[in-house]
Amino acid sequence: MTRLSTEVPPLASETPFPGARLADLLPLTPMGHMPNHRLLDKGLDGRLYTDLSVLDIDRTAIASSDFYVRTAASTLLPDTPPAHWKVRIGEHVLTAEWFLQRRMTMGEIFMECSGNSDDGGHRLMSAATFEGVPLQQVLDELKVPATSSMLMVSGFDEYPDPSNWSPPSIPGADWIFPVPRWFDWTPCLVTHMNGEPLTRDHGAPLRMVVPNWYGCCSIKWVDDVRYVPDDARSTSHMRWFAGRTHQKGIPELARDYQDPVIRPAALPIRVERWQKDDESLYRIVGIAWGTPRPANGWKIRIGGRGDYVPVDICQMLGHDRTWSMWYHRFAPEKAGRFSIQLQTDPPSKGTRLTRAYYQRYVQV
Repeated sequence: MTRLSTEVPPLASETPFPGARLADLLPLTPMGHMPNHRLLDKGLDGRLYTDLSVLDIDRTAIASSDFYVRTAASTLLPDTPPAHWKVRIGEHVLTAEWFLQRRMTMGEIFMECSGNSDDGGHRLMSAATFEGVPLQQVLDELKVPATSSMLMVSGFDEYPDPSNWSPPSIPGADWIFPVPRWFDWTPCLVTHMNGEPLTRDHGAPLRMVVPNWYGCCSIKWVDDVRYVPDDARSTSHMRWFAGRTHQKGIPELARDYQDPVIRPAALPIRVERWQKDDESLYRIVGIAWGTPRPANGWKIRIGGRGDYVPVDICQMLGHDRTWSMWYHRFAPEKAGRFSIQLQTDPPSKGTRLTRAYYQRYVQV
C-alpha cells in the first residue's frame, strides 16, 4: 500500500469511524506525470499543477504560490509597478493604482482551466480569495457609454518564443463578452489574491476574474477594456478555446458564442484508509463545483456497477462561486481497483460528468 505523504490533511469536523486512526492515503489515478506546486517551462508553455488532496472543510483556499498556472508571464511583460501600469477603459486611461484604491473583497472564487483533464490529473484548478473591483462598477463610475452589446477585455500577449507543446498554445489574450447579461456573473478586475498582490504568473498587476466561467475568460495582464461592434468577429483566443468551452463548432462572430459557464462537476481528491484494531476502513474525500447546484445534492457510484447512492456528507460553503467538500465511506468486499464517479441528483445532461470526464480510480 503506497503512502502519498508524511503529512496527513486536516480532518473534517467529525471522525468518520469512531475509535479508528487515520493510517494512510491511497493514490488516485490518473494523476498525470507532472509534479505539483512547481512552475514548469515558461511563457506560453508555463504550467503549474495544484495538489488538491490537501483540501478540507477548514482549508478550501489554495495558497497563492500553489494556485494553478496555465500560461506563465512573458519575459517581455514590463516589470511595471501598479502606479505605472496603464489600462484603457473605454476612452479613459487609468493605472492599476486606481483599482488598488477601490479594491474590495470578492470572496473565495474557484477557477478551472477549460483544458483541465485526466492527463494532468485534473490539477489545473484552484480557489482563492480575490480582491478587486466589479467591472460594472468601474464602467458606471467612469460613465463609459454602452455603445454596443459586446465588451472586449484584452491583456498583454507578446512572447519571444513560440509554444513547443503539441498542439501548440498560441498568443492572444482577449475575450468578447455579451452585456448586460455577463454582469450577472459579477466579473471583476482584481489586484490581490489571498490578501497578497497578484504574482506576475497570475496576472499582476491587473487581471480579470469571471466567477463560474472557464479560466480562459479570466484574462491576465489586462490593459484594455472597450465596447466593440455587435458583429465583431471572434478573437483568436476565443477560437482556440471554442472546443474546450463546449461551443458548437468555431463561431465566426463573438455574439454566437455560448456562455462558457462551468457546469456542475465533482471529483474525488483523496482516499483515506483508517485503522481500527485489525480492520481497514475507507473514506473518499472530494470536491464539487460549478453552477447551478444540483437540486438534491450529489450521488456516487463506486466500482462501475449498481446504482448511484447519495454521498454521506456534502458541505456547502454558502455560495456557488467556490467548491464544496464531500465525504463518503465505503467498504470494499475484496481487494481490487475501483472506479469512483459522481453524478448530480437529478442527473445533469450534456455535462462533463455524463461522459465520466472526472472519473478516477483507486487500488484497495
